Amino acid sequence: MMNDSESTGLNGSLNEKEKETETETETETVRPAGGAVFAGIDVSKAHLDLAFAGQGSTGAPAQSGRPAQSGRYTNNADGVKRLLAELKKCPSLVAVLFEATGGLEREAAGSLCAAGLAVMVVNPRQAHDFAKALGYLEKSDTIDARALAQFAQTLAGSPKFEALKMRLPEPEQAALQVLVTRRAQLVEMRVAEGNRLERAPKWVRKSVQAVIALLERQIKALDDDIDGALKAHFAEKLALLKGLKGVGPGTQAALMAGLPELGRLTHKEIAKIVGVAPLSHDS
Repeated sequence: MMNDSESTGLNGSLNEKEKETETETETETVRPAGGAVFAGIDVSKAHLDLAFAGQGSTGAPAQSGRPAQSGRYTNNADGVKRLLAELKKCPSLVAVLFEATGGLEREAAGSLCAAGLAVMVVNPRQAHDFAKALGYLEKSDTIDARALAQFAQTLAGSPKFEALKMRLPEPEQAALQVLVTRRAQLVEMRVAEGNRLERAPKWVRKSVQAVIALLERQIKALDDDIDGALKAHFAEKLALLKGLKGVGPGTQAALMAGLPELGRLTHKEIAKIVGVAPLSHDS
């Protein structure tokens, strides 16, 4: 028979194992004590890793050895809800920073922005360069989140902070974005099937041709949906493109879906966003 102390020890050990199992995918967030703070969120397909920087935060470069305040959440609707609840417990939160991750960040960033938080989504190259400049030589989800939090603090102090804040698209634009993206996916699939057809053995040519015909019908249906959306919701902006050579329905749809700033910014500002503006490199 076990004595009371042995039983207590065994129960404690079992409880610890149960806790480890429960927190395998999510960990409790340690929040800053006070002062202006900034959050960085590293995104993967499965997880959202959160870290803080700023006054009252213990976030520091990797080589310092000090622990960063952090938490892990599953990258789904429930995990985003938990993440938002934690961030709202920090009244001194100034900004939240994501790096663009092939759309994996879209649900979380959009939900936080819709909840009224100042959200920024930056180019991955810029985030990586910033982390290297800070001396982060190792790479992990926690370290990446910590670097993003410090990047958020830097950007929040820049004159471009307001311009960098994420703005949710109008429902009509969000719907158009989905349609344009899906059309691009189908066109890519059609090109792939067309390349296969050129060298397909006679036993499978009929199958490839059937798939191409199906893709053609789906693309035509999307074209009709996109055309209807453009006429119904974007007539005023489309008028800005009237008379421009080489701007057909496909380009019009891409511009309306991807550039909500059209009509609000100058042509020079739009050119910088698109990446076609001539920039000085004198030094």
